[in-house]
Amino acid sequence: EAVALCNDIMESFAKQSFTALYTNMGAASTDSTKTAASNVVTSPLAPWQTQITQKLANGVATATVTAIGPGTPTFGSAVGIQLTVNLSWNELARPESITISTIRF
Repeated sequence: EAVALCNDIMESFAKQSFTALYTNMGAASTDSTKTAASNVVTSPLAPWQTQITQKLANGVATATVTAIGPGTPTFGSAVGIQLTVNLSWNELARPESITISTIRF
């Protein structure tokens, strides 16, 4: 379930344009990184929280976009964007997590 949810989140972001990838996360072209969490109502990950809660105890997803390029890149000057999706939950009272990452050029 966790892998499927992580893949669904990753695929939804993969459909977005380069600029939309960071702006839909709430980042500006002057930012170099931005993180959003599914348990925040205004987050772009919020639509997945209901499924996460139904399938994974105390589950929450986070997505982080990071500008990639020479020097200290911002999204406005980036040659690529790294997208990392992490899903964490509790199973049998133990913390569990999965992380998937990709780079978009």
